[in-house]
Amino acid sequence: MEADPLLGLFWPATDDPAILPVRATVAECRRPDTFDLLNLPVAATILREGSREYVIIADGPRHLRLESTGDSLTSGPVRLHYDLGDFHRLRERLVALSRLEAVVRLGRLPTGLYDRDPLAFRWMNALKAWTLKEDQASQIEIAIALFGAASVDAETMDRMRKRVARLLDLATRRVGLAHRRFLDDPPGSPIGVRWNRT
Repeated sequence: MEADPLLGLFWPATDDPAILPVRATVAECRRPDTFDLLNLPVAATILREGSREYVIIADGPRHLRLESTGDSLTSGPVRLHYDLGDFHRLRERLVALSRLEAVVRLGRLPTGLYDRDPLAFRWMNALKAWTLKEDQASQIEIAIALFGAASVDAETMDRMRKRVARLLDLATRRVGLAHRRFLDDPPGSPIGVRWNRT
């Protein structure tokens, strides 16, 4: 299966109420009240920036994002303390907490805890288009890769070029935003770590 481009983009919990802010403290051993990221049977991606860790736990198309302070989630079993104090974001944070509980209990992120996101498909196409453009593909080649050769002909070529241009513009803005937030020479270089357990 093709890698999800969203697994390489990170943003802070202040920008997204679906990200669960947590504080981790190292536990002496694994117990029912501890969380062990390294033992999850699903993929996890981490970006470390200073004292914070931005985490994406992924199970196929379903993602759960955490923003962690305190001890590192890579130090083995930890106890998690949850920041749910912002009442304007409480509903989304409780959903994220339910997802975290499910992935620990079941080893997967159940589909029942996810609504269909109408923007997600467009964002994924935008990031695929951006990746293809980085590989020197033309707009028509990108359109064929995204929408199939049957959808690109003499009559639709101009429309498809415009569609690809809009996707590339969206991707450029999103990637630029992520770059400014995380990669513009912050104090101490961020370190990305990824585990895949399939």
